[in-house]
Amino acid sequence: MKKAFYFLLMSVLVNFITVIQAQDLEKKSAEIDQVMNLLVKLDQFSGCIMVARDGKPFYSRAYGEADKDIHIKNTLDTKFNIGSIGKTFTATVIMQLAQEGKLKVSDPVNKYLKDFPFNDEITIHHLLIHTAGIDDHFLYPDFEALRSELRGVKNMHPLFYDPKLLNRTPAKHFSYSNSGILLNLNFI
Repeated sequence: MKKAFYFLLMSVLVNFITVIQAQDLEKKSAEIDQVMNLLVKLDQFSGCIMVARDGKPFYSRAYGEADKDIHIKNTLDTKFNIGSIGKTFTATVIMQLAQEGKLKVSDPVNKYLKDFPFNDEITIHHLLIHTAGIDDHFLYPDFEALRSELRGVKNMHPLFYDPKLLNRTPAKHFSYSNSGILLNLNFI
């Protein structure tokens, strides 16, 4: 249901955008604003929108709240947690590096990370498709206690490298792992 709703929303916005003539920018901006305000009222959207024509933004607005508990409004400068969206970008860049011949996804991780403690059965490909057998670092027993100290992928290596997180034989089972994707950031 939600996917259908967002598809409809994007279709409406694309329709607004594709038929815009220069003299219609103000009118279309008002129409987009009307749709977005309705979505905020229905609690179906909170965020920022920017629409450009010929590479020049003509519409930039923030909607909803960045923090609903204390009612802080979104602004165009609000920093959003993009969550798992970064995984797509990481995988794309790794595949581009492979296409350029700078790495092979079939290469073992320890070819690039010399201190990687697991054997060379774990490849970049395994990390990308969640079959490396490395559990998610959120499951690491001391993760919450260490969280404030973990400011970058390299600081997290001790968590990733703990044998307690290697829970399966590589390439045998799918197991969604944020750790595997974060390890891939080392190759970019």
